Amino acid sequence: MKNGNRGAWILAGLAAMVFSGCVAAADPPAPLTNALSAVVLDSGRHCLPASATWKATWITNHNRLLQFVSRCRENQIGTGTAALAPVDFNRFGVLAIEMGQRRTAGYGIDGASARHSPANRTLFITLTCRRPSPGRWVAQIMSSPWILIQLPLGSYGKIAVNDQDTQLLTQFTLE
Repeated sequence: MKNGNRGAWILAGLAAMVFSGCVAAADPPAPLTNALSAVVLDSGRHCLPASATWKATWITNHNRLLQFVSRCRENQIGTGTAALAPVDFNRFGVLAIEMGQRRTAGYGIDGASARHSPANRTLFITLTCRRPSPGRWVAQIMSSPWILIQLPLGSYGKIAVNDQDTQLLTQFTLE
């Protein structure tokens, strides 16, 4: 065989293997079976009194939900008083997450996703957090962003909250 035809023979051989089934194609990734529905019920920029750092609270009844919402909404300016969607606490819980006090208005929580690890009974929440870019001009006003997330009830032993960069923000054990 001449060297000039060698490449053509290799390509022809590879093509024959692929079309005959000798080379298996990669299976598509399996869907996440532990992904959960995370519905954002409400969020805002100021919840006082603000903690010094990240804080998460698992809410399991209507009265505690109303207490949290009234504490956070009373410090909102120009957001109105839209009614909170009703929560069926027989099927769902609500996770209230507070970012803690920040020195500028450039911070916020824009969304959330959730997944459950049945093996270690951990509910993982991933937040989409907004932070001011270095050197960016933002209003110099104290803020304390917060978010309420409705999640299906489950046999969770622990809740871990991460940001979009997988940095652990807070975690706690459920009783």
